[in-house]
Amino acid sequence: MSGLVRDLRAEGDTSQGVRGAADGLASGVGGVALLGETADVGAAAGQEDFPPELWASFQSAGERGGWLASPSDVVLGGAVGQGTFGAVFGGRYRGARVAVKKLEMREAKDAVAFMREVEALLSCRSPDVCPLVAVVVDGAAPPGVQGPACWLLHDFVEGGTLASWLGGNAAAPGAAGFRASLPARVGALAGVARALSYMHALSPALVHRDVKPSNVLMRADGRALLSDLGLARRVPTDGVMTGETGTYFYMAPEVLRCDPYGPPADVYSFGVLLCEAATLAKPYSDKFLTPAQAAAGVVNGTLRPTIAPSCPPVLASLAKRCWHPEPAQRPTMASVIGELEAFMEKPAAVALENKGGGLGKSLSRAFQGLGWV
Repeated sequence: MSGLVRDLRAEGDTSQGVRGAADGLASGVGGVALLGETADVGAAAGQEDFPPELWASFQSAGERGGWLASPSDVVLGGAVGQGTFGAVFGGRYRGARVAVKKLEMREAKDAVAFMREVEALLSCRSPDVCPLVAVVVDGAAPPGVQGPACWLLHDFVEGGTLASWLGGNAAAPGAAGFRASLPARVGALAGVARALSYMHALSPALVHRDVKPSNVLMRADGRALLSDLGLARRVPTDGVMTGETGTYFYMAPEVLRCDPYGPPADVYSFGVLLCEAATLAKPYSDKFLTPAQAAAGVVNGTLRPTIAPSCPPVLASLAKRCWHPEPAQRPTMASVIGELEAFMEKPAAVALENKGGGLGKSLSRAFQGLGWV
C-alpha cells in the first residue's frame, strides 16, 4: 500500500486503505463532517483557538489513511502559479513530480478551510478532478494557530490552465491547435462537466463554487481536470451558504443575492464557461464592465454573456439554459454531459464549419437545418 490518495477509478485501485482514507474524512474527522455546516466546525472558524482535539483527529486520520506525508519527503522547486488560497510550486514527492500548494494558517478559520479542502479532495475520486497525492503539515499548531505551513500535493498537470489554452498563450504541444478546434474545446469542457456531475452526485452534494478557466488544468493531450476545491462545500439541509463566493463574472445570480443555493449555481458558472470556450471571448469583454457592474446586471436579469453568431445553435441553447435565472430550470450536469457527447458525435458538420468557405458554410447551414449543429 503506497499511502497515496490517487484517482481510484482511473487507476483501478480498490484498496481498502485508500478507500478508508477518503471515507474517514467524508464521514467526518473525530465525528465531525468537515464540509457540513455543523456547529462544531462552524464554531471553530470563529473561535480564537482552534479545538485541539479536532486538529489531532485530523492528523490521526491522515496517518491511518496514509495521506499525511513528511516535509522531508518533498523537494520543493520554483513557483508555478497562484491558487485561491496559496502559492503553487513544482516539486518532487518520493521521486514523483507534483504540484505543491502551500497554505499559511494564521487563524482558526484558515485551519477549517484547509481541512475542508482536504475532505473535498478525498471525496472526489473522479478521473476528471485533479487528484490529491498527499498532505503535508510542516510544524505543530493549532490551537492559537499562527502556523504551520500546510501543503497539498497534487499530480503535476503539465499543460497549464484552460485559461491559457483559450487565450492562445499555452506552451503545451497540444495547445497549438486548441483554439482552432471547437471539438477539442467541447471535449475539454465535457471533462469539467463530468467532474461537476460527480461532485453533485455525492451525498450531501458537493458544490465547487468557483468554476472558471483558471481552475481547470490541462493535460498535454488536451484532457481537462477540474481543480482548486478551496471553496467547495457540502450543501447543508437549508441550502444556506456564504453568498458572493467565487468570481463575479462566473457567479450565479442567487449566489450574488446571498440566497440559498446548491449545484445549480455550478451549472450557471459552467454555462458561462461553455460560452467562453465556444466563442473564445471572455465573459462581458464586449461590454467593458467592472466585475461589480457585471454582477449588478446578472442579478437584475439584464445581463448574460454575448453569444457570437458563429456559435453552433445547440451549444448556444445549452449555455442559455445553464444560465437560466431560475436555478430549478437549469439542466443537471448529468444531462449537460449527454448533450455535449451528442454534439461530439456529429463531428463532420463541426469540421466543415471550422474550415469556412462557401461550400463549408453552406453544408454547415444544411446540417443546422437537420438539427445536427
